[in-house]
Amino acid sequence: MKLRVHPDGHVYLGEFRASLEEVRALRPGFAVPANARTLEYDGAVSVLIDHDGRQGSGPLPWRDGDDLLANAEAIIAEVQSARPVLGPTDPAPLTPEEQVDVDAMKRLRGKMLQGSASPAEIQDALARLLARFIR
Repeated sequence: MKLRVHPDGHVYLGEFRASLEEVRALRPGFAVPANARTLEYDGAVSVLIDHDGRQGSGPLPWRDGDDLLANAEAIIAEVQSARPVLGPTDPAPLTPEEQVDVDAMKRLRGKMLQGSASPAEIQDALARLLARFIR
């Protein structure tokens, strides 16, 4: 597994992404070399890109990196369990009025694809759609 500290403020353990704050909540002493913008580490190879964009060798061995790699599964599980659980992603059912608008928009889309929708039809449909959001 590869550990990567990215300039976007995240730490990647393989494909798993955690914020630097999430990692430091579990490993308060976790430190990244001050000159590192990006750091990739797998226990045997350490590549550091500094703030000027120069690439070179990073710390080897790197105790904090070794700790994260050795405990990656537990850290990933802890970070995931600490994150809020999002609600269902299924949309709420449409009201009858909304369903009428959806059906009308589908018909208008078909006409537009065929090139048979008039500018007035398009303008009217957009006005109805906007009115729903402006209420």
